[in-house]
Amino acid sequence: MQKTITFKRQDQCSLVIPYQLWREALRLAQDRNWKPQGTLPPQPYPYQAPWDGAYEWAYGQTVRTEDACWLAHYLQRAIESNSTLIIGEPRETLVGVAEFCRLGAFEIVAEVQ
Repeated sequence: MQKTITFKRQDQCSLVIPYQLWREALRLAQDRNWKPQGTLPPQPYPYQAPWDGAYEWAYGQTVRTEDACWLAHYLQRAIESNSTLIIGEPRETLVGVAEFCRLGAFEIVAEVQ
């Protein structure tokens, strides 16, 4: 079974995608000059160490509205180029990620194996 990651907005809409696709989406957006602002820590945040703003793993952290919209913008730019072929994942899945991000802030809430 493929490892997945789940995103959830406050309106309870969610998106579940393969974990590798999320990593690739982040890379593609950064290759197009997306500058991640860093995520907000999960609440409650039980650790004494400062939150590092991670995007890759699902801890319940929040991607802010502005950051999500910029991620969507740069991911869409990558999708529209010819360099976004991802082996094993349909292009429509990436489009779905961009559309979900475009709608604003979301939590990275769970990984399911």
